[in-house]
Amino acid sequence: MNFTFSEALKLTLLLVLTFSVAGCAHNQSGPEAASWGRVPVGGIAENSSRFWYSACFRMPWDGEGRPNWALDALLAREVVLPVLQGASGDIALWRFHRRAGRDATGHQFNFLMYATPEIAESALVSMEQSSVVQSLLREGSLKSVVRTCRGEVPKAALDAHSDPGWHPHIQQSWPYFIMGVSAHWLALVDSVSKEIGRPGQASIPILLSHYGEVHQEITQLWQGQGQHAYIHHLSAIFAYEPLFIQRFIGF
Repeated sequence: MNFTFSEALKLTLLLVLTFSVAGCAHNQSGPEAASWGRVPVGGIAENSSRFWYSACFRMPWDGEGRPNWALDALLAREVVLPVLQGASGDIALWRFHRRAGRDATGHQFNFLMYATPEIAESALVSMEQSSVVQSLLREGSLKSVVRTCRGEVPKAALDAHSDPGWHPHIQQSWPYFIMGVSAHWLALVDSVSKEIGRPGQASIPILLSHYGEVHQEITQLWQGQGQHAYIHHLSAIFAYEPLFIQRFIGF
């Protein structure tokens, strides 16, 4: 069976949304998720009004010299999710990037969005002024919030943040794929947090403990069901054709 690019994109969207519900089907996030979890189908035309903007949350290592991954989940749900819910579709594309390397950047959680300068500015100010962000900064759990992570000028090209070593077709379509993955992960964070029960009016240490539990639960889902839910179905989208592993990749 042959699929056009548009049909394949629609199938990818269907799978992503199915996984988002199936991850914790007994505790769905509610209808409000549709406003931020919808992946655009049919392509977004590049124009002079939209650019890629980013908010980069830089964090220190924990007491044992390791990244505290609970902070990523906390920032995603407590800081980024309200922005996405309030954007009402004005952010055309968005994604997360998580990294923790033994270098000058260290542990960093990035939120990237493809939007107009006005929408991006409103979103960035909202995140910077978030009471959660301000509390994290005061307590030292967050070192800084930086715009344009690498100091680069916002770019209008849809593939501006794709790997330049990829084939151009993959570079152009990558933003749709990674937005779907990011929306699914955020839906998991939201759903698991609700199931565990987020403490109300909580201090930063209590919130970090809560999102530590969320991170552990999602890790178990990834390790226990990721082979079938993600890898198998991704392989199915590409007709189960063999994948050429060019080199060992360490994460």
